[in-house]
Amino acid sequence: MHDPVCTPDGHTFDRAALEDWTRTHATNPFSGAPLSMEECQPAPELQGYIQGYQMQMLSACEIAPEAFEEAFEEPPQPEIEVPQPKPAAPLVRGPSLLGDLPQLAASQKKKKEKSKIRIESRSVVECPDEMRCSIDGKVMTNPVRSPLGHYFEKKTLERWVTSCGSVCPITSKPLRLDECTPDAEMKKRIIKFLKNQQ
Repeated sequence: MHDPVCTPDGHTFDRAALEDWTRTHATNPFSGAPLSMEECQPAPELQGYIQGYQMQMLSACEIAPEAFEEAFEEPPQPEIEVPQPKPAAPLVRGPSLLGDLPQLAASQKKKKEKSKIRIESRSVVECPDEMRCSIDGKVMTNPVRSPLGHYFEKKTLERWVTSCGSVCPITSKPLRLDECTPDAEMKKRIIKFLKNQQ
């Protein structure tokens, strides 16, 4: 849990998950009794335990990474011998009534090549502000729009929600990923801008 909170009857939940639940159910997920977020108290002692555990795991990964690799290694699979098919006999053809004709060139359809836009980093100098992610300030390549009108790079917003919970980085109000919609029009504008930069 990132931000543990305790209900009046002693159950502990992550704040963002409980906010999502109470928004639609307004009850305690365990007991079904009415519950609001105002009744819940932060659990700083548990949060300290969680952070301590995470620090121990990070330290252990740095000191002895091989211990973790062994735990996740797959056991060796037995080798199975697959019989190979016998090669087909060559096809024998008789003389052609038409004689030796020149080979026709295989028709190859030329595909229209799309010009790919390559950017080394999403940090583009002189990029208009409306084309920048509201979290990291870098140019967006896959923009999504929140219900309040803020724009975010999709992967950046996913990382934010994973580490900070279902909270808007700008307003600190509850925000779920499924409430944010891809903005195709903004994406077209950004692609046009980037093409003009090359």
